[in-house]
Amino acid sequence: MRLRYFQVDAFADRPLTGGPAGVIPLDDFLPDSLMQAIAGEQNLAETAFIVPTGSAGEYRLRWFTPTTEVPICGHATLAAGAVVLGHLAPEHQAVRFLTASGTLSVARNPDRGHSFEMSLPASHATAIPAAGFAADPGLEVLAVHESDYALVLVRNVEALRALPRETGVRAAERAGRRPGHLIVAARMEAGSNADVIYRFFAPGSGIAEDPATGSAVCLLATVFAQEFPEAWIRLEQAFPGRGANIIAKWDRAGDRVVMRGGALIVLEGRLLVG
Repeated sequence: MRLRYFQVDAFADRPLTGGPAGVIPLDDFLPDSLMQAIAGEQNLAETAFIVPTGSAGEYRLRWFTPTTEVPICGHATLAAGAVVLGHLAPEHQAVRFLTASGTLSVARNPDRGHSFEMSLPASHATAIPAAGFAADPGLEVLAVHESDYALVLVRNVEALRALPRETGVRAAERAGRRPGHLIVAARMEAGSNADVIYRFFAPGSGIAEDPATGSAVCLLATVFAQEFPEAWIRLEQAFPGRGANIIAKWDRAGDRVVMRGGALIVLEGRLLVG
């Protein structure tokens, strides 16, 4: 079996930054065990599988980490949109994906500074006592929020950048309603290139640390909406050695988070799987 394969750097301004995702177009979904094995072989944070529905500009979409299928993935959705609009259906201005988390969309971005605009469901969190959270004393925890992901807001930006991955993974394993998924975020100083900096640890999904996480932004955008009631929020995901840049805004009326970012196809080929 020869499968067409793309690797895309999502939320990236240049190649070899952002979050790499695999995208595999299919006529129909393969057996779950085979898609999981393919995702494990690629060993990226997510591999996306897309199948056309028969309606113009519409696909079914599923995401697999190296160890499990996940209910939503932002950067691999953006990657899939880039593949559809750049290669499979370049005549379209937008694509709809039918997923376990509802209908998601990716469109060509009218803002020339970015390539695509994506709409995902917003996430909301409840503030809980910060006492008992342990990661690194240098972070100075300000608040803790709980959703499907745990979110810890900290003061020290440089300590967040320097946080050892192993420390974040250990903290994630004990955090939140869905243990194994932790966002650590900080407000940047005025005049910085970003408004919010964050990192995302996801050992619960087989990912020690994710380079670019749109689903985390679905939560961060609502949490920081009081500070940015009308403005787009500039977010930096500070994965060591790569980094991702995302611009996001919470659409309160539709309870969606709209994100803008680049997506660059860096590899195209065939997978030989039997």
